[in-house]
Amino acid sequence: MAKEEKINSKTIVYDIAPVPQVWGESVLKILNNIFLNINGVLSRLIPLHVNPFVNAGAIANTSLIIAIISGILLLFWYVPSVNYAYESLEAMKKSPLSAQLFRSIHRYSSDACILFGIIHGFQMFFSRRFAGARWLAWVTGMLIIGFIWVIGWLGYWLLWDVRAQEIATTSIRILDVLPIFSMPLTNNILADELVGTTIFFLVFFFHMILPLPMAVALYLHITRLNRGKLFANKNMTMWILITMSILSFAVPAYNIEKASMSIIPQNFTMDYWYMAPLFIFQRLSEGMVWLVFLVLGIVTFTFPWTLIKRKKEKEKTPANVDTSMCNACRTCARDCPYNAITMVPRTDGKKFDAQPEVKESLCVSCGICAGACKTGAIGLSWFENSAIRQKMQAWADEIKKDKKTKFVAFICGQSAGGNFNINDETGECQQLEGYKVLKVPCIGWLNMRLPEMLIKNGVEGVLIAGCNDGDCVNREGVEVTEKRLKGIYEPTLKLSDSEKEKIKYIKASGTKALLVKKEAMKFKEDFTQKQDQKPASKVVTLISYAVLYTLFTAGIYLLSDYGYTTPFEGKTELIVSLEHPGETSENCRQYTKEEMEKMLPHMRKTEICERKRSPVSMIIKVDEKEISNKTYKPAGLWEDGKSMGIERFDVKPGAHKITIEINDSLKNDWKYKTEKELNFLEGTRNVLVFNRGFNWFLHKKDKE
Repeated sequence: MAKEEKINSKTIVYDIAPVPQVWGESVLKILNNIFLNINGVLSRLIPLHVNPFVNAGAIANTSLIIAIISGILLLFWYVPSVNYAYESLEAMKKSPLSAQLFRSIHRYSSDACILFGIIHGFQMFFSRRFAGARWLAWVTGMLIIGFIWVIGWLGYWLLWDVRAQEIATTSIRILDVLPIFSMPLTNNILADELVGTTIFFLVFFFHMILPLPMAVALYLHITRLNRGKLFANKNMTMWILITMSILSFAVPAYNIEKASMSIIPQNFTMDYWYMAPLFIFQRLSEGMVWLVFLVLGIVTFTFPWTLIKRKKEKEKTPANVDTSMCNACRTCARDCPYNAITMVPRTDGKKFDAQPEVKESLCVSCGICAGACKTGAIGLSWFENSAIRQKMQAWADEIKKDKKTKFVAFICGQSAGGNFNINDETGECQQLEGYKVLKVPCIGWLNMRLPEMLIKNGVEGVLIAGCNDGDCVNREGVEVTEKRLKGIYEPTLKLSDSEKEKIKYIKASGTKALLVKKEAMKFKEDFTQKQDQKPASKVVTLISYAVLYTLFTAGIYLLSDYGYTTPFEGKTELIVSLEHPGETSENCRQYTKEEMEKMLPHMRKTEICERKRSPVSMIIKVDEKEISNKTYKPAGLWEDGKSMGIERFDVKPGAHKITIEINDSLKNDWKYKTEKELNFLEGTRNVLVFNRGFNWFLHKKDKE
């Protein structure tokens, strides 16, 4: 519920909003204030429905749809084959208004998708909206980010340029550590001649099919939300399409050099929105990469449980219903942002047809339902409607006698005024002199009957302080309060126009506590002033929006084609791959008497023979100097498969004599041998594959 502290013999109440208390909360609040302050500035310049920070999740989903549609259209030109993929993409340059345009939009909309997805994720994390009933949204949100990244990572593989080459070699190197493949996948990409269409088509298949399970995760992500904003509105979608199209025309997305497995890439440009992990993958061992994945996954997916501090049981109490007071108006179910309230058949025999039922696993204890109920039939047990109403009546009686205090303020515990020092009993506030202040769980909790009652009882003015548009921790608390004040949502104010002027509604989030104080003092001096802020002119709004989206677009482009240096600078490599079955051998022995007795009479044999293959040994020499001498066991549970291994060696540039000898029997019979003079060039690799014979795959200059 609330944290209490004794100051000057008074009880001060903090953080009454039912947001879970988490470890490192002070740090998260500081980081959250960054988003809140940015949004506070933007809210003065552009409308809520086109604010990218408020609608980050919807923009991410809209960008994803644009990427999917443009990707489907690209299939008219793209050939999903390792032999023709690069050429088909190069041919798109000849159609700048169709194929090339769709390709560029596909890339930049994909970048926008992950950018705004990350922004949305950080907003939820910093504002501590990931625990309790929100755990499902957090877990599925992490899954969605993972799906988006994997789909983009595989998409760059399909370009089959140098970027794709590094993605392919790095991915397969990491996958080969897993004991699930009978043959090393690396053998399929050691040389251009070995890269097959099968693995390339599998990558294409997963790139196309993964959006389907991601759609399921997206459905689960918003399934607990009432009126969830899945996609951006019409105006914002048009802005996204316009900015993506302009960017695609100005700087089209092109390939870089074609992949060549005999070349060791040194420097190239890459899309950091998806390829940034390459920096880590190429500098860690395969086991460390999987360890990073495992630790990162466990940490992020368990935040809803590991970061939450233990709370008293009463603080977890969801909204409760008093059916005797319910008249089945259904406003509580309408206003609940989390679908936690459903109307069920009546159980008390009254004439009304239904009553609300609260699903505890979905309720976040925001109290918005309490503000929606005309009769007070639903509310929070730890912030009870009747007790608060009695307190307000007592304050109104005191105000009639008090010459100094004539105003009452309702302040959202998560707004900028949430940290004011307030005496819970008397309503005295150090920051708001002349006010009696009540801190509420969410401004949406406020039932219009309370300010109405205060005004009718002689209070000169009522201040209502909520969060900025889009900053409400509990979703829609700001929106429903505004609709109630404007008479759109019941319960509305039953006051005359002159009496309504005694109520002022202000919005401020983050570190804008001084703004709350300033507006409160100004209202006290002249509460009849016009309440609404003067909106920015249409010209200022248009310019602000254009500048904002230009900055986002520039950021997307800069990180989509930025330089990268691999850790292989100056490297020259010799790779030797062994995939060869050793000679077969039989080890026979006589069955013991005990073993014979355990067998059925018609199945008894006097001798058992175990058929195995001998291990394969390989010696590698460079300039007659032995650099490797290893023996490779046969694969398989019964050691009857091939012996396999891949060896990589750094070789100094220049001419070298390579000698390789192989023995595939238990005898000292080195019957396979090859010697070759090779000229190793810096930044290249030469490959030898032995599979029942020697096959050299050389850098093209060595071939000459």
